[in-house]
Amino acid sequence: MNILHVVQRYPPAVGGSETWCREIAQRSAAAGDTVKVLTLDVLDEEEYWHEPPIEGRTLAVGRLTWDGAVLVRRYARSLPVHTLYHSLLKVVLDRWLGVYAYGPHSVEMYGRLLSEARAADVVHLHTLPHSHNFAGYLAARLRGKRVVITPHFHPGHPHYERPIHYWLLRRCDAVIAVSEWERSYLASKGVDAGRIVVTGNGVDAEDYRPHDVARFRAELLRAHGLAEDVRAVVFLGRKLEYKGIATLVDAFERLPGRHDAALFLAGPSSPWFDDYHRGLHGRDRARVIDVGTLSHADKVHLLHMADVLVLPSRFEAFGIVLLEAWACGKPVIAAATGAMPGIVGDGGLVFEYGDAAELARQLERVLDDAELAGAMARNGRRRLLERYTWDRVAAAAREAYAATPPAGPLASCATRPASDRTESRTAG
Repeated sequence: MNILHVVQRYPPAVGGSETWCREIAQRSAAAGDTVKVLTLDVLDEEEYWHEPPIEGRTLAVGRLTWDGAVLVRRYARSLPVHTLYHSLLKVVLDRWLGVYAYGPHSVEMYGRLLSEARAADVVHLHTLPHSHNFAGYLAARLRGKRVVITPHFHPGHPHYERPIHYWLLRRCDAVIAVSEWERSYLASKGVDAGRIVVTGNGVDAEDYRPHDVARFRAELLRAHGLAEDVRAVVFLGRKLEYKGIATLVDAFERLPGRHDAALFLAGPSSPWFDDYHRGLHGRDRARVIDVGTLSHADKVHLLHMADVLVLPSRFEAFGIVLLEAWACGKPVIAAATGAMPGIVGDGGLVFEYGDAAELARQLERVLDDAELAGAMARNGRRRLLERYTWDRVAAAAREAYAATPPAGPLASCATRPASDRTESRTAG
């Protein structure tokens, strides 16, 4: 098959949907497919709206590169004109018409999509609510191509919960959900269950073997004046407000004095986090440590030195960092939102989103009870190996490609009749 992926960013950009796209593309190419990725020349999310400062640009990406056997074409993103942004995108489209169009955008990529779709058998779209999904859908239909979408949907999030997004999901030939919870939610919103394929998410456990944890730990603790026996609570992800970092810091501050602990926050920053972290004082300032964006090797080292990983987000399509923690043999705590309780299972604990007192109690349980923490870590690793490997996810995605019926020009512009529906296909 000839597969064309359209996604807002691609690694080395950091993000769950970006990683998902890369892993599927890599394994599809290894299975013999011809795979191309169209994306933007953007690494950090803030670049969607403005140029990064020179001192903030640490890596440049090429216009056309090979990522193994996957051809990656990066297009210049189009910065919004201030007046246009506030009048057309924010007022007319968003407030009046309910269309999310803040970005990122690439006029260059939109103009090339029709040509790029010509050779594809399947056009695979990624990540609502971004507008490239609609441009990609239109180009695919004009070329008579099959369309698969992985929305990485965040139920309840105002940017996702738009009628136009459900319109798109109902008209794609297949919708890939990363959890059973997401599948049920989308079906309840009118997306044909017969076209929803559940693949799950994944990591390769072999990629999480440490090389020199002792060195990494010693250097990190020394750099921040921490004792050798300090307990490590870890957050891993983009430092955005909805990720629940403020709740985590509040819960960490509530831990009894007997816990000599530090909170390590790893991942790309944001203006919100920069302001928030500068506002911390006292013990919080000394013990809430921003370690920035780590290399994969150092991310693995940080997880191996952790006592627990916490994912306190309000919105998560899946929460791949939970799998990363399990791959490193660590228990997890997550907010009980969306798919999280079903994914965590017996591999960790959950708490009510935003409830710092409950999160503090769960942290105490893990830090006080080594037997409980060890059992959850073992259970989590078992769940990972049984359900959440990239090979299983990629195989399910390729089945979705093969099961997607051929499309005609401008096909599926209306919802298919019930007689065309098939039984739900669930993988993993």
